[in-house]
Amino acid sequence: RQRHASFIFWEEMSQKYQNSIPPAHPSLNTLERYHSLTKEARGDGDLAVVLGSTPELRSIAANYFKKILIVDFSPSMLRMTNSLLEEQVLAKEKHCLLDWLNVDAACAPKTVDLVLGDSVFKQLRPHLWMRFLGGIVSILKTRGSFITRVRLQKKYWRAAPLTEIMKQSLAEWKNGRTDAAGAFVFRLYDKLADTEPNVALHRHLKEINAALNLFPEQDQWFFKRALAAFHPRPVVWTHVEKEIFETMVGKYFSIENKYYTHDYLDADAFPIYILQSLE
Repeated sequence: RQRHASFIFWEEMSQKYQNSIPPAHPSLNTLERYHSLTKEARGDGDLAVVLGSTPELRSIAANYFKKILIVDFSPSMLRMTNSLLEEQVLAKEKHCLLDWLNVDAACAPKTVDLVLGDSVFKQLRPHLWMRFLGGIVSILKTRGSFITRVRLQKKYWRAAPLTEIMKQSLAEWKNGRTDAAGAFVFRLYDKLADTEPNVALHRHLKEINAALNLFPEQDQWFFKRALAAFHPRPVVWTHVEKEIFETMVGKYFSIENKYYTHDYLDADAFPIYILQSLE
């Protein structure tokens, strides 16, 4: 059921993709880091796999690889992002409509130099991670790499009252921060994630609306617009603490390094990991 809900979500979000900004979309500094890490981890430069349709990652991969396999489960996202790419990038690509849990069916074992994917873990329930990670390891060449940005729980917002999260985000927006809406939604994830650890904002509407009603009507539209933009329909995301993430990933990969950027709100909670296969 959850995978179907994610499919429907991304089919709808594809209509708004061109309006995406950080933190939902990789920032300029994030893309620069992806570029330098991809160059360093390109290996033989034969084949890269990109999880999802992020056009900038696909363009980066095209600089260093002979062939690129795009694995995504949303036809609409592929169609939208294909229209944003140059022909020379598309010419290197093969598109595979497939659930990431079945990435090992997309190509032969031990043939991939590098896997790239932005914010992929939030779309998979933790109990599915072992299967997902095992599939990636199976297609990577020996000591191949997986580079990904992950939003980890930020304990500051976990402990903060809901009204404080709203006040801070609203003040940032009034001060001209265009990324304040996205920061507000991710802070809600920090506050409202359960112990699974999953977050489903539609299950907390009563709590959110009670806090919302404490604000003047002219300010409420900021919160309503942010929620409508990031959650046009009910969906459940995974939202983990650093310790949980690194422990689970460590069963298949060594954490070679992690990097942070500073060009959007709460960027310190979005590390970019470079993971190397233990096999």
